[in-house]
Amino acid sequence: MKVYFFNVIRSIVSYIPVLGILLILMSFPFGYNVFERIGHYMLGIGFVLDYVLNKRWLEWYWSRSKLIYIAMLLIYILIPLWQTWDSTLPTGYFYHLIEQYTMFLAIGVVGVLGFSDKLRLKYIGFAMLLTSCVIFIMNLYLYLAEYGVANFNIERFNHIRVIHIHSHMVINLYMNTALIIGAYLFKNNSNVWNRTLLAIAMLITAGYVLLSEGRVGYVTLLLIVFIYTISTVWQYRKLRWVMAAFLILSLPSLFVKHSRLGVDKVLQDPRFAVWDYSIRMIEKHPILGYGLSTLSVEYVDGMYEDERVYNYFVKPIMSQPSFAALKKTMKTHHPHNAFLMMYLSFGLIGFLSLLFFCATIAIMPALQLKIYVWLFLLALFIQMQFEPFGAHFQPQFIAMMLLCFQKESSLCNARINFLFCP
Repeated sequence: MKVYFFNVIRSIVSYIPVLGILLILMSFPFGYNVFERIGHYMLGIGFVLDYVLNKRWLEWYWSRSKLIYIAMLLIYILIPLWQTWDSTLPTGYFYHLIEQYTMFLAIGVVGVLGFSDKLRLKYIGFAMLLTSCVIFIMNLYLYLAEYGVANFNIERFNHIRVIHIHSHMVINLYMNTALIIGAYLFKNNSNVWNRTLLAIAMLITAGYVLLSEGRVGYVTLLLIVFIYTISTVWQYRKLRWVMAAFLILSLPSLFVKHSRLGVDKVLQDPRFAVWDYSIRMIEKHPILGYGLSTLSVEYVDGMYEDERVYNYFVKPIMSQPSFAALKKTMKTHHPHNAFLMMYLSFGLIGFLSLLFFCATIAIMPALQLKIYVWLFLLALFIQMQFEPFGAHFQPQFIAMMLLCFQKESSLCNARINFLFCP
């Protein structure tokens, strides 16, 4: 009786960190809130209890897929390591980023040691698609409550989301990831009702991304659909070339349909001025970079002194009331590119560590998951060109998704080994 009771307790405890991840991912799109905080406690405390009571160290193993956790730890360690020789005392942005990167440290350690065997990608997929549908319903309700039914205005609709939910960069990456996992679940689920629910949720989610003002999320979604469709129909020889030709011919017309994807809009993007300025900053310290604290002072001050950057980026940004309070801070005055940010902060080692991070994602998945993880990597890589890790491109979300993909990949490999073992 005692053994049975103890086994029940151990089983319950093993689900606590999984529930913590689910709670964090479901509350994540709504900004930091009490539910996300509870999820952090459940994840941290639950992992320790599960690791001790279920003796996870006895199940420990090393595989190539765990290199992703080493990459996370490396990126985190660069922050305090570079601060040891930085001549500038830690700034507010230094503390902001080390807090943002802490989830790389936490998930890196958890992943290396071994996470609960109860984590399944199907839990994550259904939870994220449900959350995506809730976001759409919430956005629609708030819009109708304020503006009514007549004369639907997409700009107002998106503005409601920015005020009450989150930015398009956060929401679109979240929903594109949910669609990728949804495609995996749809293909590997034979239950008609589950497939129907998945299809409905994915259509709502995809439609919401297409309505967004975000160019990055829009283009990412089109590329995901394009690549996944090609990879799916490629096995049918009679259809592959017809489908490929149709998609290739239709894709350009879909790109230009977005209101912010016109040639003039793209060429006038202030990021071009910021990227040029960032490259010139890198040329001054091409080997070791600046360190976060020095960078957060010199980079921002230089933006106000550089005429092109000031006129094309700083002045328009500071004219917006929502950004006026963030004057001369790297929370808004940043390179708008993850690779440039890593190079500026940590020099060549920072740049190479981010490339290593991307490479470890590429080699992580089992065969059944390969296309889905690669699509997630594509979504990350595209967003890396426009955002550094921080407020709108959060390490917390990335780290948790990679933990989920890595655990699912391990399960896939375990099933294959079981089926083919003598």
